[in-house]
Amino acid sequence: MNNWLPYPKYKPENTAAAQKADYVVLIPNPYYINKHGFNENTPRYRVEQALWLGDKWQAIDHVYYANYGNSFDVKYFIQLPSHS
Repeated sequence: MNNWLPYPKYKPENTAAAQKADYVVLIPNPYYINKHGFNENTPRYRVEQALWLGDKWQAIDHVYYANYGNSFDVKYFIQLPSHS
């Protein structure tokens, strides 16, 4: 069963509970090359953990910003179950 929600068609609610929740997002893989002769096993998307700020996504991994800046182009997301 596929529980990934496409973004921006679906968005988390703009509530405090949604902003406290943990999310996993799929962003385009910067290393994916769509050309003949390249390995087809390279994933099209990259998995990142993120926070929902009410109007945009924020990457949790500081290394992401060191390498890619503020371009956080989320294509799909899923909310993780509560750990409490």
